[in-house]
Amino acid sequence: MHAHSEVRFCTSADGTRLATTVSGAGLPLVAVRLWSAVEVLEAPIFTTRHWVEELSKDFRYARYDPRGVGLSERQMTRCTVDAWVEDLAAVIDALGEQPVALLAFSHASAVAIRYAAQRPERVSHLIICGGCARGMLKRGENEQALNAARAMIQTAEAAYGNYGPLAISFRRSYYLRWRPQFTTEMLDTLDAVVLDRIGKVGFAYTAAAHDVDVSPEARQVRCPTLVLHAHEDAFIPFDEGRLLASLIPRARLVSLACANHLPLENDPEWPIVLHEIRKFLASGMTASTTGRPPPAIAPVHRVTARQIEVLRLISQGQTDKQIARALGLSHRTVEMHVGRLLESLKCHTRAEAVGVATQLRLLE
Repeated sequence: MHAHSEVRFCTSADGTRLATTVSGAGLPLVAVRLWSAVEVLEAPIFTTRHWVEELSKDFRYARYDPRGVGLSERQMTRCTVDAWVEDLAAVIDALGEQPVALLAFSHASAVAIRYAAQRPERVSHLIICGGCARGMLKRGENEQALNAARAMIQTAEAAYGNYGPLAISFRRSYYLRWRPQFTTEMLDTLDAVVLDRIGKVGFAYTAAAHDVDVSPEARQVRCPTLVLHAHEDAFIPFDEGRLLASLIPRARLVSLACANHLPLENDPEWPIVLHEIRKFLASGMTASTTGRPPPAIAPVHRVTARQIEVLRLISQGQTDKQIARALGLSHRTVEMHVGRLLESLKCHTRAEAVGVATQLRLLE
């Protein structure tokens, strides 16, 4: 974390005061989050610290607390996409006249999409991580899916409407949908932050986010767009990320071989996420537009520990189905790991990949 994180305030269109902070220099990159991302402006915790530290090295990374959350005005009278878009506009205007890149997380993708469609001259790039165009109540696949959405909202009401023992279990089940690999210590830390910074507005945000559909606006986005989505995401399904990428003209979709809704620092896919973001933003950066050279994009070592496990089993003659069963993965995930291995090792066949990996001593 940068030692000196100065919090400032700006005012949204309806007079709501918003806390913001900026670190680093270069192309302005604005993080767009709703309450569920659990951003802490003064001292980010494990959920967001790595994003702040890494992106501040190359960009002017701006973050803000949404209305009703943290250091922003806690008295909240409006909890709608329009209000969230007004808040984002106030944060961007406070940064100056230069167009900004937007990095939207989870359900906040709806906010970034609507703003980018309404103000195309203010957005140079759009990055969406774990996002969707429509909330659960707007997907409408069938009555069973709608009932599941309603149950999710009722769970959120029970989790954030009171602080009793039962509410704790509801909140923790909710957190584990974001990131199944949370430890008990992480859950304790996260819950303390949620109660301190978010409290009961968590339910209002959950209900509003699940009742949103920005599909029409997504089709109007004209800036370069990168969509990153975990293939095994249990919070927002990968199919929703794929749909979102198909709606935005010329958007590029990157599938992440993990289950965490947003990658943690120790997630094998985190270096890939960071590499993709830097490469994507560097394509539109020049010294004349940012006042500094574009960041150097170092090659990323894309062979993860999980991929090595897969390759080791391939070397033993196991089929994809056997590998999936042995590692507790889906057949599709194994295929994705194999495809990335071949790409990373610049091989055309699995046998060739095993040979190259053996030479590189990756299988030892």
